Amino acid sequence: MDLEDRFVELAEISGEHTVILCDRGTLDSKAYISPEGWQAVMDENGWSMVNIRDKRYDAIIHMVTAAEGAEKYYTLDNNAARYESDLSVAIDVDKKLRAAWVGHPALMYIYSQRTH
Repeated sequence: MDLEDRFVELAEISGEHTVILCDRGTLDSKAYISPEGWQAVMDENGWSMVNIRDKRYDAIIHMVTAAEGAEKYYTLDNNAARYESDLSVAIDVDKKLRAAWVGHPALMYIYSQRTH
């Protein structure tokens, strides 16, 4: 969040119309932690779901994993940070990521091209 905030400050200082794209947002972390752990993070930081979901980001564009619908293109070979060991794990994590953002007023999904 601090890095995002610095980019917003730089954009404001520039005086130019600026679009800031983030690869991951604050709520993505919710998919990787228990509900109790997430609530503890929220409480510790004094966050509200409305502020970090609806007010922090103008739009959310979620690119659905290739593991769901374009399975032959899903691979671990092109991303060293990807830890999902198989399609079912990747789909499960992706569903948790989608669920974290449900309720945002400008939530969009991009699905992989389904192969025939």
